[in-house]
Amino acid sequence: MTATAEQVLEAACALNEDDRALVIDALIATLSTPELVISDPQWLDDIRRRSKEVAEGRVTPIPWSDVEARVDRRIQGHV
Repeated sequence: MTATAEQVLEAACALNEDDRALVIDALIATLSTPELVISDPQWLDDIRRRSKEVAEGRVTPIPWSDVEARVDRRIQGHV
């Protein structure tokens, strides 16, 4: 990896999770063969659709920690 790429990666990793996901999607979209990164085209379509919804403010992402806590409560029977 070049020094520039390492700097970009370091800056990207400092972003919050939602922004990192949007950056990942934007980078994948620039690839001439994004299917090499995501093997299932339906997943790629879903990722692009959902990223667009977030970027346009049509949905509000839920932090992973909240989702994980909900799942834990359901598993423990505390719905």
